[in-house]
Amino acid sequence: MTTPSERAEQGRAARKRVPRSAHGRWIPSSQRPDPVGVLERQAQDRLPDLVPLRYGRMAASPFAFLRGAAAVMA
Repeated sequence: MTTPSERAEQGRAARKRVPRSAHGRWIPSSQRPDPVGVLERQAQDRLPDLVPLRYGRMAASPFAFLRGAAAVMA
């Protein structure tokens, strides 16, 4: 088990290897499906009256969105 000061030093060393500015560089794969398209395809198999309720609940918070959009995350 490492001490807090050892973990802090490991973190500083990691930041030197990969600066924070590099964390924002993300290019999605060209094979990545459109997330809105995934949700729309799912909505086709659901009761039409309940789809707006689902989307409303998903809009409540980022956590609620992730819970409702498991297919997007997969």
